[in-house]
Amino acid sequence: MAKLDLKIKKPLDGYSKVINKIKIAEYQFDNLVSLAIPLKTERKCKLNFKKSLGEPMPNIEKSIINKSGILGFRIGLDLLLVCNPSHSSFVKKTVPSLKQAFYITDQTGGWCGVRVDGDRVIEMLERICPLNLSQRIFAIGDVTGAPWLAHKASHEGISCVEFIAGNKNDEPSKTVIPSCVFSNPQVASIGLTEKQANKKKIKVKIGKFPLSANGKALALSESEGFIKTIFEADTGQILGAHLIGAEVTELINTFSLAIKLEATELDIFSTIFPHPTVSESIHESALDAFDKAIHI
Repeated sequence: MAKLDLKIKKPLDGYSKVINKIKIAEYQFDNLVSLAIPLKTERKCKLNFKKSLGEPMPNIEKSIINKSGILGFRIGLDLLLVCNPSHSSFVKKTVPSLKQAFYITDQTGGWCGVRVDGDRVIEMLERICPLNLSQRIFAIGDVTGAPWLAHKASHEGISCVEFIAGNKNDEPSKTVIPSCVFSNPQVASIGLTEKQANKKKIKVKIGKFPLSANGKALALSESEGFIKTIFEADTGQILGAHLIGAEVTELINTFSLAIKLEATELDIFSTIFPHPTVSESIHESALDAFDKAIHI
């Protein structure tokens, strides 16, 4: 039987070349693993990622680097790549810690990067990417895409200035940006809708409380409308809220904070809402999602 001499080659076979004073070379990742987020465990994975790497889990198409030089890239809704080319504790400590929440696969040798160096790197990248990569130019507001809202643009402006000043700031996720329609009655919404949750195959509990059952709304003769809340069934985490009624644009902020802090139904249950107020309907809607509503 013939003896096979197998050799493992790097994906780009060690490619390295200088073109117009720009050096282009293969960058081989060492200790590269993929992290798959199991279904319905987003919150658990975020807590584990923060504990394991000391940095918040990045949003889709974003990356982080911690004090030890560990790189993390979120390349999809439920998939991240994490690597460290030098720190020895990565394999011994970090990976076992991440295994407590994620499905982990060793990708070392399966992926590679391309490193570019030189004075004209930005000019080169701008030719192949539809982006302006200048560190002096930042985009905020409508030009960055939906949702096209003034309060989103304002927050992006603040985040931009904080970044320029060298201050650490948390980039807002598009799922925690409230949307308001100043019609009559008003409409306000944040987070996932029931349809979106079902499309993602997330098992949910739905609460709905009519303003016609709220004493303050009745006293104001503004009892048209309702508050609908959406919770993840397994963890109780609030995923979305949708409101119709008089001045509900003033109530949506409570849900903005709750979703931002990844609050659960128990957090809302244990919150004391003043009486008589329309905001009590928030409490009742959450209670209704778990068959505990008092006034309907």
